Amino acid sequence: MFGGKELSILHLTNSYASELFSESSRKGGIQHGSHGLDHWRRVAGLGRVIAIGEDQNPFLPTLAGLIHDIGRLKTDDPRSGNSQHGILSIEIAGDFLNSLSISQEEKDLVRSAIEDHPFLNERVRKNGLVEVLQDADRCDGLGPITPVKMSQWRPFYPLHPNHVCQETPYEPSENILYNLKFMREWYDMLWTRTAKNLVMDDVTFLDEYIRRYDDQLKRYQQAYTDIWE
Repeated sequence: MFGGKELSILHLTNSYASELFSESSRKGGIQHGSHGLDHWRRVAGLGRVIAIGEDQNPFLPTLAGLIHDIGRLKTDDPRSGNSQHGILSIEIAGDFLNSLSISQEEKDLVRSAIEDHPFLNERVRKNGLVEVLQDADRCDGLGPITPVKMSQWRPFYPLHPNHVCQETPYEPSENILYNLKFMREWYDMLWTRTAKNLVMDDVTFLDEYIRRYDDQLKRYQQAYTDIWE
């Protein structure tokens, strides 16, 4: 699948990402939930699969996937938790990326794809690499994995907008159900047919899960309300 030089670069990149993650863990750093080394590697693998399905060279999507979220490790920087984390990833990995024996054009493509991957579709510098990277990143959050990743990302959010603990400090939109629905919308943002086909059945599962989740929480919270009637 990959030539010898490409595979060597991917091994080097994987080792670089792994060492960054290990160093952060040794220092007691806590990456944003569900955005750790396992996620980076899944996105790299999904990027390869999607690129092949779209008749693109899988090398750059795989490379970009391995380092796309390293900015998430720098939790003392507020950008690590928002849509600027791709820019932060490139600030961290810039010297490493420049050291790789790939062309300047390839470095620029990887840089722009990583910087733009957290953005909504209308904000990205549209090209084949950013489309595949975004699709791979979104696919890793769609399906049975969605509620797990949501709970890791926002573990203290209320479960439902009509939560029974009215003293919660969160805004009305800051609840698990709202964010499950938001993540489900990622399917409609996918660029490629390959990615859509890859997670179609998983999103069907997710739609049913969200419906039943909403119904269950409403019934359980009504049980509490009935105490006072």
